[in-house]
Amino acid sequence: MRFNDFAFGVHAWIFCVVVYSQFWPRLWGWEEAKGVKRHAGRITLGILCGSLLGVAATIFIVLSSEGGGNNDGSGWAWLDVVSDGCNVRVPNRNC
Repeated sequence: MRFNDFAFGVHAWIFCVVVYSQFWPRLWGWEEAKGVKRHAGRITLGILCGSLLGVAATIFIVLSSEGGGNNDGSGWAWLDVVSDGCNVRVPNRNC
């Protein structure tokens, strides 16, 4: 893994935070329209929760593997967690 892979993942995470923060207009100083509800759809929230649960499951697998994750390619490693974290943005890119 190279630094640009990590930077790409961080960039995607920041982008998702910015997009989701727009459901709370006060954070951006926008005037709230009366009678308008802003919320993510059930499908979007399901995809997001499933993605985050997948990353949590990968963390658990790496922690429970022998040696806390090896880096010789024969088992689970922390690189798998970083890879899963970067892939969270893929299904959520059109939020």
